[in-house]
Amino acid sequence: MEDYDLEVAKMISKHFSQNTGLDLKSISKTPRNTYLRSLLYKLLKDNNSMKDRMISHYFENYVGIKKNRSAIFTSLSKINLYYTTYSEFRNYYDVFFKDKIKGRIKKELKTREFLASRKLKKTEPNDNVSFNKFNRESLNEVISKLPEDKVKEIRDLVNLRIKSWDWKSNDNCQVIECSGIKL
Repeated sequence: MEDYDLEVAKMISKHFSQNTGLDLKSISKTPRNTYLRSLLYKLLKDNNSMKDRMISHYFENYVGIKKNRSAIFTSLSKINLYYTTYSEFRNYYDVFFKDKIKGRIKKELKTREFLASRKLKKTEPNDNVSFNKFNRESLNEVISKLPEDKVKEIRDLVNLRIKSWDWKSNDNCQVIECSGIKL
């Protein structure tokens, strides 16, 4: 039954598992595990000339987990879907295979050009909209990319803005009268 090089299959699996963190014995069906497993199947298929039957045999006899041939075949047929859907998958795929890099670069350039050419209308902030967790996370992402001296400057600006809000909300008026001053 073995028409493939077992040592190469073990080496590919070990290298892939170390670099991606995929547990080969995991039966989890989370999207990450699913698309990483598909990528491993493709590596075994393309680099060790293994068909779905051989991949199933390898997993059952040497990894210790039963993989259905049809599940492997279906998983291999979804490579393009995973490539378009998951950025992490694209990054790993492009490390191992070079066939889709040019198309990916062209698509990313088109997207950047489109976004740069769009003119966005300036809108006034809506006071009724809360500063929710999503906006805070995006603010944290922006600030994390700045050097430390710029972060300190941003922190000072935010503190001044907060003090300004406090001052504006304080509706106290104080009238000072002067009398008897001769000039």
